[in-house]
Amino acid sequence: MVAISAVRASNSAVRSTIGSSPTAVFAGSTEGIGYATMRAFVANTESPNIYFVGRSQQKGESVIQELKQVNDKAQYEFIAGEFTLLSDVDRMATIIIDKTSSTGIDYVCVSPGFLSLGRQETKEGLDRLMTIRYYSRLLFIHTLLSSLPPPKRPKHVLSVLAGTTEAPVLETDLSLSSPANYGKFLPCAAHTATFTSLAFEHLAKQYPDTAFVHSYPGLVKTGGVTGWIGNAWVRWLVEWTLLPLTTPFAVPVTEVGERGLFYLTSERFASREGKEGRGRGGNVRLVQGVEEAKGEGAYSVARYGDEGEGECMKGYRERGFGETVWKHSLWVFERALRKSV
Repeated sequence: MVAISAVRASNSAVRSTIGSSPTAVFAGSTEGIGYATMRAFVANTESPNIYFVGRSQQKGESVIQELKQVNDKAQYEFIAGEFTLLSDVDRMATIIIDKTSSTGIDYVCVSPGFLSLGRQETKEGLDRLMTIRYYSRLLFIHTLLSSLPPPKRPKHVLSVLAGTTEAPVLETDLSLSSPANYGKFLPCAAHTATFTSLAFEHLAKQYPDTAFVHSYPGLVKTGGVTGWIGNAWVRWLVEWTLLPLTTPFAVPVTEVGERGLFYLTSERFASREGKEGRGRGGNVRLVQGVEEAKGEGAYSVARYGDEGEGECMKGYRERGFGETVWKHSLWVFERALRKSV
């Protein structure tokens, strides 16, 4: 376990370590975990350039005003779009690439999400939950990485989802396109967790100077917990009777944000080439109570920063199944973007 005191000690050194004007991109950050992580980043850097995406322009502008109270030296830009549509994800990523062509991107954090108890298909033929938990996140990351020249590519990538909870997937239906295979939530959770970790291992080999962290935040009370519930009375029942029972077990969203900053900036999570401390976006050196992680550029971490992985990962790795997952992902991206033309 990485104690929160060690996390805070590391984060306190961010301002003096990574340079005065880092560029960071956040997706799913107008509330909840993404907002907490972005706020922690803003609070611990000098004059960062912040690009963040979300659905509501009005909400985005409100968030900018809130963040200016934290750091008025930062530059903020919000891009509105729908993260459950790959065509919109591609559009937003392209806008950010154009805007960062001179500065490059140092950090990327993706954490959009909601809960769903059944398959809901988008106009691109994909399930909304599968899309927002995996396909849209990886398309966003892949586009940013592949479209910028090496010196300006993101050097630190974080997906806040379900690290260390990887589980076996249905290899005959990777997209869970059959309602019979989709079930309620668990098959989707297994596929997206396992896909993310395998995709990050693949990308860490393709981009050895970039570090990839797949984290599990634990039980966190955010708007995403109840925002998916359409019935107002059911939502009220969950918010005022069920959620209070989880409070003793929940991780404060501010702490999850602090740990997100730690995952993005600590030398504990180094790229394969170990280029921390040189050039843009150097990593914060290990502080007391923090040891170097064992992963090689891609890390799956639990709620308190411990490395781990589901039992299925060893077999998938030995079989080279990560390559299958990545080829499948590229096929899904191409098909969805072709449909949108």
